[in-house]
Amino acid sequence: MFITRGINEKLVMLAYGVLCCAALSGPARAQDANAPAVCRPGQTVEIAVESADVHLEIRLADGRKLLLRGIEPPRGTPSIARLAEEARAYLNGLIAGRKLQAEIESEARDRWGRYPATIIDAGGRAIAELLLGNGWARVDAGSAGAGCLAALLQREAEARAGKQGIWADPAYAVLKSGDRDALAQRAGEIVLVEGQVTSVGQWRTLTFLNLGKDRRADPAVVLSRRLVAALEKEGRSASGLTGATIRVRGQLQMRTSPRIEIFSPGALEVLSAVAKSAEPRPGTARRRAN
Repeated sequence: MFITRGINEKLVMLAYGVLCCAALSGPARAQDANAPAVCRPGQTVEIAVESADVHLEIRLADGRKLLLRGIEPPRGTPSIARLAEEARAYLNGLIAGRKLQAEIESEARDRWGRYPATIIDAGGRAIAELLLGNGWARVDAGSAGAGCLAALLQREAEARAGKQGIWADPAYAVLKSGDRDALAQRAGEIVLVEGQVTSVGQWRTLTFLNLGKDRRADPAVVLSRRLVAALEKEGRSASGLTGATIRVRGQLQMRTSPRIEIFSPGALEVLSAVAKSAEPRPGTARRRAN
């Protein structure tokens, strides 16, 4: 239905040096934990915008093409075929024909010739936040600057709660890990899935967060060795997530069992703390080898 372009894992570990407020999936770092997170760019330059296309890629007057950091553009669905066009119209209303400020990662042009960028409007608002807050995109945790991820997730959550834009479409609903029929219908897509981690297993270089007790029918979140190390660097232990309720965003694969492959630490949000009684005992983690 709306499979995204290949995920560039080189962007996963990039940090753009942006000021960060409270993180949704980790301990609060801001002085006021209740204050809204805000994305602020580093050094900016003035840009003259020409227009945006249906992929929410931005063409500048000088011919360069920018890719907004931290967003995944919408795709049309069976119920709302024009989602991409509506998102494009909204974005063009914000930027087309205007001079704005942007922080551009000039050394990180991708194979499509796009430069990752954070763009700010005349009022100091991040364009990516406006798109997410009005429901015209989802967060791409892998391309979000480390200092902007909390703000982007917060804006997305607000739009999702208000059923704005794409969130009014059932095709974009957050899936429950126990809804096997819904999972089967979304194979091959980038999805958001919520569930409780029943066990943590390992096979070769992969770690599995099992979201159910039936290893053939229930989904598992797949973490690479690199991703486990990145989580540990943030002070989050994958092996200690048994009993936690999590939300993940990644590509759903239906092999011998449902797998959700995630590619960055920000794609894993912990929604509820792990109860002490749920902490795994040594030697009890169940291996999941599919």
